[in-house]
Amino acid sequence: MTTALSDIHIRPARLEDAGDLASLCFPEEDAGRVRDYLAFCLCHPHITRLVAEANGRVVGNIELVRWKDKGEIGGLCVAAAFRRRGIARRLLEAAVELARRQGIRRLELYAPADQPWLLAFYRRMGFDGAEKAWLPLTTGGAEVVRLHMGMSPPCGSGEPDGIWVG
Repeated sequence: MTTALSDIHIRPARLEDAGDLASLCFPEEDAGRVRDYLAFCLCHPHITRLVAEANGRVVGNIELVRWKDKGEIGGLCVAAAFRRRGIARRLLEAAVELARRQGIRRLELYAPADQPWLLAFYRRMGFDGAEKAWLPLTTGGAEVVRLHMGMSPPCGSGEPDGIWVG
């Protein structure tokens, strides 16, 4: 059965999503660690996790971390069986809109340097930049590209259109 994009719902994550996240989105990770990290995110006031739900199962995930007027996107993942259906785009759009509503003026994300298709996706979504960095990970590290997006203020913020600079 194919799930239509209209049947995908984006919503805030809940602790009971941990099982689907572990099995469908992060199958290489220990399920207990996925649950523990989700629990941490859900109680942290500056972290928001959104999930994509299809047919009652979580099939995608994204994270928004906020520091005053700056934010970082991370953890974008869509279950293999649900890729190439626009779900990553919908998750990213939802996270960007949430960032805008929270007053975030600059969003950043890090993408693996060896995945040009992912860099192209983020650029199509409005992210810019090509600053390379090295992120030390437990498996030895990875070369990444830091991308960013200037955000316009939310409607009704009192700042005239065309004057605000991100």
